[in-house]
Amino acid sequence: MRLICASAFCAVTMVANACGQNAAANPAQAATSLVEGKRALASREFARARTIYAGYLGTHPGDVQGELGLADAELGLHKYEAAETMYRRIVAAQPLLWAAHKNLVIVEAELGRWEDFDGERTVLRAARERGAAGIGTHESDVIDAITV
Repeated sequence: MRLICASAFCAVTMVANACGQNAAANPAQAATSLVEGKRALASREFARARTIYAGYLGTHPGDVQGELGLADAELGLHKYEAAETMYRRIVAAQPLLWAAHKNLVIVEAELGRWEDFDGERTVLRAARERGAAGIGTHESDVIDAITV
């Protein structure tokens, strides 16, 4: 049996379009949406964040930062299967996006998928050990696991 302690959600950078307007045509609106998306996640308003990122992806399909924001919202809402699907798509597109790997660790623990959990932790540990860009060498895991 494993006891899991999630220390925090990973820091995320996001983009959003809260009003459903075409943010590409209005850079100021895109910047406002970015701030609103971050605020929604930071204040744990995950349903609102989901709406913001879904709207953004409607006008920016396939945008990795938009997908990351939506995945983070799904994680916050405990929609683990949906979050996992999105994080896997993100990691496939950008394998060095460590925030997605870190949140996959949380998702796999919640789903009880221990082989995938261990696999993602191995990826993160190897990245830290080789000094990969974007991940600190002294950074700790987001989850501590104790085998009892």
